[in-house]
Amino acid sequence: IPKYPSVFYHDVRLEWNIENGPIGSDFQVYAGMDNVFDKHPPLGTTATGANTAIYDYRGRYLYGGVRVKF
Repeated sequence: IPKYPSVFYHDVRLEWNIENGPIGSDFQVYAGMDNVFDKHPPLGTTATGANTAIYDYRGRYLYGGVRVKF
């Protein structure tokens, strides 16, 4: 039975909530980063199945967005 090492990922997300914005709407602006330290899966694994799906295969991932309520 193959054994794979344990892993610990660090994720960060920031949000700004703006109530009663310039046009009377509520805004939420957010940004984040998953896998901050760009931890890669162990060599020889695909991180997509066969007991290796617990690993993040993308590496560092940035995202952001805006939500508006009218």
